[in-house]
Amino acid sequence: MLNGVPLGNDNHVYFAAGAYILKYNYFMQKNALSVAILTYNSQQYLATILGKLTGVADEILLLDSGSTDETMAIGQRFGCVLARRKLDDFKTQRQYALDSCAYDYVLMIDSDEIPNEAFVLHLQTLKKTGFAHAGYTLERHWNVLGKSVASIYPVVNPDFPLRLIDRRCYNFKTCNRVHEEPRGTGSLSKLNGAVQHITFETEAILQQKLHRYTDIAAQDLLDRCKNRSSLKPSISSLKPYISAFAAFGKWFFFKKGWKDGLTGIRLGYYAAQYSFFKYKKAKQILESDFK
Repeated sequence: MLNGVPLGNDNHVYFAAGAYILKYNYFMQKNALSVAILTYNSQQYLATILGKLTGVADEILLLDSGSTDETMAIGQRFGCVLARRKLDDFKTQRQYALDSCAYDYVLMIDSDEIPNEAFVLHLQTLKKTGFAHAGYTLERHWNVLGKSVASIYPVVNPDFPLRLIDRRCYNFKTCNRVHEEPRGTGSLSKLNGAVQHITFETEAILQQKLHRYTDIAAQDLLDRCKNRSSLKPSISSLKPYISAFAAFGKWFFFKKGWKDGLTGIRLGYYAAQYSFFKYKKAKQILESDFK
């Protein structure tokens, strides 16, 4: 009997079918996957990435920070959810994208990270069997200035960032503003396959990103002190130069940048530039704040 109505044979069938549908819908909702991609003039690789992921993702969100190329048109062609937000820092941008997704399991992938077939196949398997962990790292291979490299500040190649997360367990609220990694609690595993990260294709792009990243990294440096005035004495006029020299030595020699020849020298210099500008810009902010 259901709500006072006797259940005959047909009623039993309908009731069982309804229960099955509810159970199936719950399973599908529980194992639904959102993909979130931050974009800015990202037309070069975007169609390739979307072509690989549209068959496995239940939703793809593009959060754009002001593209003037075909990025949004490509996203529209692939049926993506399109959103715009001015970039202040990467932590806040990632969190906004995470909060904007329809489903709890979210794959964060960059617009220059191309997944291989084994990676996509594992996502499909997880969709069928269910996500057994709160987070999954991925294997990322770096192609910089047109070649595979041993390292690039601040990572060695390959690296294994945490990118597929249950947002009920992990988020970006307390991580760094740049080179951000989600934080939280919950079991972790690793995705099969890998993504190819193609970045800094030209010297001009390297310089553009260097200054964008170090603007934000300077704020990270200041964030690590509860009181900005306590940091001021530690940034002497020599600090940017000393840190730059140390960064080159670390990334060219100890992180084996020397294996990459002239590209390794350039990326050692990139590490030096990054460290120099980070401290220089933080010092300038402090001097401006305490005038």
